[in-house]
Amino acid sequence: MRRRRFSREFKVEGVKLVRERGVSVAQAARDLDVHENVLRKWVKEFGADPAQAFPGHRSSAARVSEVTYFVALPFVATDDGVAAGEPMECFNPVAVVMRSEALSRKEGHVGAVAFSRTGDPATGDFSDAKVIRRFGEVPDDLSTL
Repeated sequence: MRRRRFSREFKVEGVKLVRERGVSVAQAARDLDVHENVLRKWVKEFGADPAQAFPGHRSSAARVSEVTYFVALPFVATDDGVAAGEPMECFNPVAVVMRSEALSRKEGHVGAVAFSRTGDPATGDFSDAKVIRRFGEVPDDLSTL
């Protein structure tokens, strides 16, 4: 079996889950689909010297600049129909589907959608959102995502 490789950005986001958002190492590891000890090592390495942590192999400038975001967007009932709630960024397609399903069942929510967008955060140039899955009551027109 081949060893998986993770980008610096992925590792930093994993560390941020634990350090800044207060998510437990165990839960963050499950969400990221990595072993707890791997995530603990990342947290330790980042804590020692954040600027030098995770140097990796920068083989392509294009790969570094293009990022895919996975977003779970809940919907709530309003007097005018249905409105988007607070979006939640997830780390992969599996996590975003699971999070969207959970959000659709949360009290006060009528549905949720899991989607992704790919682009360059430095320039703000992103492709149209790609809907991965819908749960519950979601508007047909999601062109504003």
